[in-house]
Amino acid sequence: MRAFPLLLALIGCAPDPPADAEPSSEFCCRVPQAQLEITKHVRDGERYERAGRFEDAEREFWFAELKLFGLRDWGMRELATYVRQARLRVRSLRPPAGG
Repeated sequence: MRAFPLLLALIGCAPDPPADAEPSSEFCCRVPQAQLEITKHVRDGERYERAGRFEDAEREFWFAELKLFGLRDWGMRELATYVRQARLRVRSLRPPAGG
């Protein structure tokens, strides 16, 4: 279980603050910053897909999906669905490895 918070920290989505923690600018800025990063990953994934770089596109969509999962913002559910479908679509377009 220790690896999961480490994974979230690596992708830039720290766990929620404790309930008794004072609100700070760090926590107030986390959601808008994460939304910008997610949007960048989605746009980069779309750009790579149009260029035929399916492996890079899948990676960008995967990063966006991880950050959406870490954000836990239910208002972005439609985007999460789009990102998952895009990642699976790109994966199916990617040529088989080693061939």
